[in-house]
Amino acid sequence: MKPSEKRIYDYLAEYEAAAPEKKFLISAEQQVTVREAVNMVSCIAIRLTDAGICKGDLIALRTVTSIDAVLLFLALEIIGAVAVLTDPHESVLDFLQKLEGEIPVKAALTDEAGDGGWTLIKCAAGERCPISTKLNNCELSRAHSLEITGDSSLPAVIIFTSGSTGKTKAVTLSQYNCVNNLEDSRFIGGYREDDIALGFLPLNHVFGLALLLGALVLQHTFVFSDSARPDDILKCIEKYHVTRMNGIPTLFQAMAEKCGAYDIHSLRVGFVGGSPWTAQQFIQIEESLDMTLIPVYGMSECIGISCASWKDDRKVRMNGVGPFYSMNDGWIQKEDGTCAKEGEEGEILVKGPARMLGYYGEDAGSAFDEEGYLHTGDLGFLDESGILHITGRKKDIIIRNGINISARKIEEVLLEQPEIQQAAVTGIPNEHYGEVPCAMVVCNDKQMSEYMLSERLKQSGRLTKAEFPYKILLVSELPLTTTHKPDKVKIYEWFIRNLLL
Repeated sequence: MKPSEKRIYDYLAEYEAAAPEKKFLISAEQQVTVREAVNMVSCIAIRLTDAGICKGDLIALRTVTSIDAVLLFLALEIIGAVAVLTDPHESVLDFLQKLEGEIPVKAALTDEAGDGGWTLIKCAAGERCPISTKLNNCELSRAHSLEITGDSSLPAVIIFTSGSTGKTKAVTLSQYNCVNNLEDSRFIGGYREDDIALGFLPLNHVFGLALLLGALVLQHTFVFSDSARPDDILKCIEKYHVTRMNGIPTLFQAMAEKCGAYDIHSLRVGFVGGSPWTAQQFIQIEESLDMTLIPVYGMSECIGISCASWKDDRKVRMNGVGPFYSMNDGWIQKEDGTCAKEGEEGEILVKGPARMLGYYGEDAGSAFDEEGYLHTGDLGFLDESGILHITGRKKDIIIRNGINISARKIEEVLLEQPEIQQAAVTGIPNEHYGEVPCAMVVCNDKQMSEYMLSERLKQSGRLTKAEFPYKILLVSELPLTTTHKPDKVKIYEWFIRNLLL
């Protein structure tokens, strides 16, 4: 498959030509057709240019899950500005202050005034001006004459890594990166023209960004959920007849436990990724929600790396994260730098159209090797069918008495216990062994004790003596990053503060 050179605006124009009156964006307060979206985005782009926003400017955007935020994002892309996607859980200005000037943002778009509107804050001058997202027919004639320029390969988005195992980094993506990830999944994602996709993750999450752009590139409807709580998501599926959604395994599990109270027969398919699952969990989710799960593997630095197909048999889908995307070139590198054979573990390397331009503020090539491959930091292997299996992260390798231990393997064994909902394992310094694995676990059985769980693990025989957790802590919930992954930095810090090892 040949990569697309089209820009986001080109896809928006094509969508309007094909289905102008089709519902594009839906929330509890508003519904916007494709034609309305084109007009509104064009008018907003005019307002932003009148306010001094130019091609190449870095503009922070508070990524609340709303139609307005999407329209503002698309307007920035049409202008050719770089959308710096900030965490909606904190103030935009606080977020920028934490960056300590590392990213020279010219202005910020935020809805924090509390009046339901948006404000453009010019960072240097401190000037504030309202930016309406409502359509003004007086401006429409000007908007239609808006000059659309720019190369799809130029910087377009800055998105921040979750920082779950280290310092967060600013990933620079182009429109070329964003749209080609969707082009690559066009024929394997189980898409249909009547699809209604559910968005509950904000745009600063790579899964949320990909789902929105999928609705644009593949021309279907996008619905906003009120929240990421399982009950709210199930209500939204029932109300709007949602057909597809993306999520992590624990979210789908929580939905499966509550779905009996809702009519969600419309739900057909969805990508699953972000953390491990067991075969039992995979089957339970599919059968309870009556949907097809498509395992996918990607990251902020490379939006899509590998993906299964909706046509694959369940046994194939639940065993691994699919082959490399068709436009990707990927391989497994052993510690000695050679290519791993079938079944051999090593670091996953990838390059392709969805690979980032680089980390902001660093030389473009510094994030890649001399052949252009991104070293993902993830460990895995390819099986005889070319399916990729994730075995852990290089940073999650725990070295106990000189023995390399996979934190991910211990997590997977813990999750095999039916009472365990979530598990996170990290290596903690120890004066006798160098490092020891410690586990923080969420259990749905209040009668379960740490001793009982340890005995279960011993009886399973799935862990060696070196792999066996030095400490298991049962908690009501894990500390999570803003992207809903276990925050291993905080988990590590808790064990350091509270355990004498």
